[in-house]
Amino acid sequence: MLRAAEQSEAPEIEEIVAFLRVAETGSFTAAGERLGLPKSTVSRRVARLEAKLGVQLVHRTTRSLALTEAGNLFQEQAARALAALEEAAHAARAGRESPRGHLRLTAPYDVGAGSLATLVAAFTRLHPEVTVEVVLTDRTLDLVAEGIDLALRGAAALPDSSLVGRKLASLEFWLVASPAYLKRHGTPRSPAELRNNELALLRASHGRGKLPLRLADGTSEELAVRASVSANGFGFLREAALADGHLAMLPDNYAGPEVRSGRLVRVLPAYTVGTGNMFLVHPAARVLPAKARAFRDFLLAHIDVLTQRADLELDAPARPAGRGRRSRAR
Repeated sequence: MLRAAEQSEAPEIEEIVAFLRVAETGSFTAAGERLGLPKSTVSRRVARLEAKLGVQLVHRTTRSLALTEAGNLFQEQAARALAALEEAAHAARAGRESPRGHLRLTAPYDVGAGSLATLVAAFTRLHPEVTVEVVLTDRTLDLVAEGIDLALRGAAALPDSSLVGRKLASLEFWLVASPAYLKRHGTPRSPAELRNNELALLRASHGRGKLPLRLADGTSEELAVRASVSANGFGFLREAALADGHLAMLPDNYAGPEVRSGRLVRVLPAYTVGTGNMFLVHPAARVLPAKARAFRDFLLAHIDVLTQRADLELDAPARPAGRGRRSRAR
């Protein structure tokens, strides 16, 4: 039985690191080789950690080992905490570091079709020793396996606990149509009238979709509608609306510039039809190098450009990066 003194003693960083390397490699021997330590030293450190925590972290057999349920949970949390500590150390040395090297960024096609290219070009002008490769895809890539430094993702929340996310912006979804479409079909005055319109929706199923209509006071209703056109990208839906043939559901960053220009009109402006978030994420166990931190801070300073709510003005004072919110993916 573990003594109370052992269980109340705080784990040391070398014990946590030893456990994380064992968990990563699946072997005390391989963990020792990675750390430059004898297998016996690694084993003792993991045993001391288990004693201090009062739980078994590793199932040991003569031929293999596996993490216990407590071990899996501890690995997930400890890896993020260690990465945060290492990033803090890197940040403290940031004054001596210069962003350089090759940065790999992934983003959905919709984001890439917007102002991302403008921002990437501006970033490389500011940091000429950095080259940027942008992988545009609607697939959710394994960032570690694909060697991706940063990823832009749109979601209500981030379900992947292996990622650390920074929320860049919140988006509202609007219903919009061209003036010519509304002249031809009439302007809907109530949600029920939407059923008589040609709708272009995101990822409708076999021509059917649902609109989660919500008022500012929180009142909401869900309307089942026919989607005469559906697509997996907002760029397509925007073009469908601009072609005068459909009433489309678009996020405000896509619809806003067109509404301000008069090319599109917001329909039922008292209602939104959903909300979403844009995140910048990276693997929890990876320390961001100077090139990735610089790009992250650049995006945070120019987030209104990324969401197409402002034009890029590099000579204007940058908005403090602290306005973005860091969050752990749940």
